[in-house]
Amino acid sequence: MINLLALVVVGAVFAFATAFGNGGNDTANAMATSVASGALTYRQAVISAGILNLIGAITVGSNVAETIKASIISPKLFAGTPVVFAMAMLSALVGAAAFLLVATIFSLPVSGTHSIVGAVLGVGLLTFGGASVNTMSLLKICISWVSSPIMGGVVAGLIFLVIQHGILKRSNPLDRTLKAMPFIVFITAFSMVCFLMFESIEKSFPHVFPVWSVFVLAVGLGVIGGLIMQFAVIPRFRRQLAAEDAAGAKDVEAAGQRWSAGGDVIGLPQVDVPHRRHSHSQASAPTIAVHTATGDGDDSASDSDEPVTDGTVPPTPRVHHEKTALVEPKPKAEPVAEPPTWPLAEKVRRWLVEAAKEHAPRCGKDAIDGFDEARAVHLPPEERAFKIVQVMSACFIAFAHGSNDVANAAGPFAAIWDVYEGRTPGKSVGLPIWILIMSGVGLGTGPAMLGYRVMLTLGTKITSVSPARGFVAELAAAITLLVASHIGLPISSTHTIVGAIIGIGVASREKVEWRILSQIFASWIITIPFAMAFSVATMAIMRAVYDS
Repeated sequence: MINLLALVVVGAVFAFATAFGNGGNDTANAMATSVASGALTYRQAVISAGILNLIGAITVGSNVAETIKASIISPKLFAGTPVVFAMAMLSALVGAAAFLLVATIFSLPVSGTHSIVGAVLGVGLLTFGGASVNTMSLLKICISWVSSPIMGGVVAGLIFLVIQHGILKRSNPLDRTLKAMPFIVFITAFSMVCFLMFESIEKSFPHVFPVWSVFVLAVGLGVIGGLIMQFAVIPRFRRQLAAEDAAGAKDVEAAGQRWSAGGDVIGLPQVDVPHRRHSHSQASAPTIAVHTATGDGDDSASDSDEPVTDGTVPPTPRVHHEKTALVEPKPKAEPVAEPPTWPLAEKVRRWLVEAAKEHAPRCGKDAIDGFDEARAVHLPPEERAFKIVQVMSACFIAFAHGSNDVANAAGPFAAIWDVYEGRTPGKSVGLPIWILIMSGVGLGTGPAMLGYRVMLTLGTKITSVSPARGFVAELAAAITLLVASHIGLPISSTHTIVGAIIGIGVASREKVEWRILSQIFASWIITIPFAMAFSVATMAIMRAVYDS
């Protein structure tokens, strides 16, 4: 017999785990280019992503969660067995959480939505057979594996070529960048507002905002953003560049004065060492005159007045000492006996260490420091100008992510809660706010704990990312998702951002790591089977307990 309260408690744990894994993977996808380019530090990215994910989940996430809860498998199939429906939703959460956490630990960017869809399809297939499987939904997901990266790559590549050849590779690129920046802000604001309204808010408040009102709002915000950029941000940016140039000139002048005075360029006192007096080849083999002092102060007969030299370094003057006290050598420490080891345990330990090095080469503080090193790299001022719009686009995408992907965790758990409250499957009175908050917190904490793994993959392992390239990737992903969803093409945000990064790498003729991409593509293909396997195994165990 299954206890409904136990289902609620365990369901809450795995709903949070699903949101946590989704945040550590999908949210990291959205912020990876901003962190890799240095537009945001890792800490700034996870804090802003956490806040915006939570706000998006609470404000506009409820209707999307209702869709996930009811559309993949019809609740009418479970009308006579509500407890079985609750077990099916719990099994789906287990399968999705397991796959998302494993994929994130292995630094593979995957789709959280595809994982929950695969898990729900698995329990439906186990419980009701092939009749419960929505074949068309499964076909659309398979098509999105190809359509998403291709569309994202083409759009990103075209936008980057326009910026590269129209601004960055022309004469005086800084002035061209600053002149174009208000228009770029307008395009970014317009695209992101339309993306949010049509992809997130419209799903929660259908038919509330007419299409014309959305375009008016997008144009208005775009114009306001462009004016702020033109009359506030750009003048401040120019003053900052002028101050940096003045400070750099003073540093160069001070360094020259120190060098002329015999000091070092970094301000340290000059040390009289051989490589400062002779060429590098001469200093490569210095010689030292050795003189042995006896206890009575007389020189040994075997000593020579001239030191041994190879002719490349001037003889070192002999230093005579009246008496030199001999220093007794320190006694060697006694060897410490090492604890006995067992061959099998040692082999297992070495295997785990090698596996950790292979799949998580940098973790924790090292990874965060590695991201922040990007901010210390000298960038031309025209590239630095793109950091402003990249931060804006990253925040838009983080908000949209919270409003959409909260459904992956909140939807199935809300179904379990409905059964616990005594409601028939499919007849909901709305999504409780505490479920959205719990799922939003999971989305926000995931990037802080695990997000660096996927950020490393997308930001550093596929191709090089600069502020301009990162901005183009985020803008292209938003435009692609918006257009594809309105013309009915199946698409995935994760797959789109990966394709955008590939497209930019190809367009800029930078090296693209196809070996890493092959691993990512493989992880997309196994998403549904892997999530299905975990959910089916969980459902089979619970059915055995329920039927006993």
